[in-house]
Amino acid sequence: MTAGDLNGDAKTDLVVTNVANSGNSNPGSPLIADLDGNGKMDVVVTDADNYNVAVFLGNGDGTLQAPNTYATE
Repeated sequence: MTAGDLNGDAKTDLVVTNVANSGNSNPGSPLIADLDGNGKMDVVVTDADNYNVAVFLGNGDGTLQAPNTYATE
């Protein structure tokens, strides 16, 4: 779990990960940061079982776009 302002209202929002229903994912703790420099907070999550990093770009209103997944292996 991590906290940050995802929707720009100056209040803290929480991001929590959980194991996927299919059981083939082991997400790590999320990270909130403005990764693309557009002033909107984005979320990054690692997947230890699949050696991937998922980047969810923020829309600035508290919602996130579908993840872009990158292999780390």
